[in-house]
Amino acid sequence: MFRFFLLLLIPNLCFADASFWENSVDWLKESVEEQAIVTLDKQKFQFSGFRDRQAKLSISKPIGEYFSFNTSLEIKRQSSKSGVCQLKLSSYSYEFMPRVHFAKDVLIGIGARKFVAGELQFGPDQYVKLESGHEWVLSALLSEFGAAKSLELRLSAMTLYADEFSPLKQQKRFTDSAIKLVYRSHF
Repeated sequence: MFRFFLLLLIPNLCFADASFWENSVDWLKESVEEQAIVTLDKQKFQFSGFRDRQAKLSISKPIGEYFSFNTSLEIKRQSSKSGVCQLKLSSYSYEFMPRVHFAKDVLIGIGARKFVAGELQFGPDQYVKLESGHEWVLSALLSEFGAAKSLELRLSAMTLYADEFSPLKQQKRFTDSAIKLVYRSHF
């Protein structure tokens, strides 16, 4: 039932305007318990030939003094164009990550991300329709800089399954391993 709800909800959120997102976050903050933290992180980045848009709705719920449970919904749209070469990526995913608090501002978590749908387009007639996928994540989060800044190291192993792949019909599974260092500053 939850998957069905996400399949209906996530594509509609892509076309939602800013007021919809803000009203939804306000409603969600009122609906969840006082201890849960609800955040909406929207990012836009653009320069000549490249465009990146992301929206992430996160809920963090403390469970006792040393544990917390984080869940999030994320929508990504990226495009890159250089001459005749073009690459577009859109993906919809949700993530579950329990975290252990080793110190006040140091959190370690092991979690999973599920990709619900997406598309990778290389050109007008070359594309990959992403049917589903999953990612295993090991995360170390340092938020010692305060609520507005954080540093995160993520180790991940991702597998995507393609329903339709026009350039190579025989390949249906793609894997990727990554190490990411993410610094976030909100202002």
